Amino acid sequence: MRVPHGVLLLLSALFFPQLCTLRAQKPPFWYRTTNLSTTWVNNDSLPHDYTVMYVSLDSTIGVRTILLRANPAGFGPSFACGFFCTAACDAFRFSVFIGYSAAHGYGYVPVPSPRVVWTANRDRPVRENATLQLTETGDLILRDADGTLVWSANTSNKNVAGLSLTAAGNLVLSDRANASVWQSFDHPTDTLVIGQSLAEGMRLTANLSAANDTQGRLYLTVSSDGLRAYADSHPRSSTMQI
Repeated sequence: MRVPHGVLLLLSALFFPQLCTLRAQKPPFWYRTTNLSTTWVNNDSLPHDYTVMYVSLDSTIGVRTILLRANPAGFGPSFACGFFCTAACDAFRFSVFIGYSAAHGYGYVPVPSPRVVWTANRDRPVRENATLQLTETGDLILRDADGTLVWSANTSNKNVAGLSLTAAGNLVLSDRANASVWQSFDHPTDTLVIGQSLAEGMRLTANLSAANDTQGRLYLTVSSDGLRAYADSHPRSSTMQI
């Protein structure tokens, strides 16, 4: 089976990164779990005060980190989730991304820009002061600054006890026995990471373009007879069986 394009992009980001500029924060910042009744606001008041701008020759990327599963060495490839933006940073998406942490460093250090591996409703970005809430009833809810519902995990009253980010980059809502109630691995967007499976009925859908992160027309899906690639059209037409 051929490796999906998103996986190739992820591997290329790890081994052939662009060097960018990171404004680092003081250690420690291994904040990989959180409890119910927690709200994060998409502005500089986030509890961990970890707003980072990555600047390369052809792009600007900003992240506001909510959870970070830092590399055990204290620096190197790490998964995080939070509000992610590009260019002017007037539109944000709640995403899981992979980048380099530098818990030991201060000031400016060279690091590769992060790569998104999962996004909540990528067709609907949010603005400054949008909120992400882990509710008292166990649902994870994303709302825009005006209160409009953008995305929900739909896990209210399902015995959720907390939210965590695993070392593999899986965002998990779990119960008190640490069993998964909802996980981002079951809802892939355009990328698979090591340890993640594409089950029958799931899709990997490409972005609309390199400059537009909304959902495009091309996708991969697993059917009973293998992995197929489609162009989303009416009627749907299969372009390739892999």
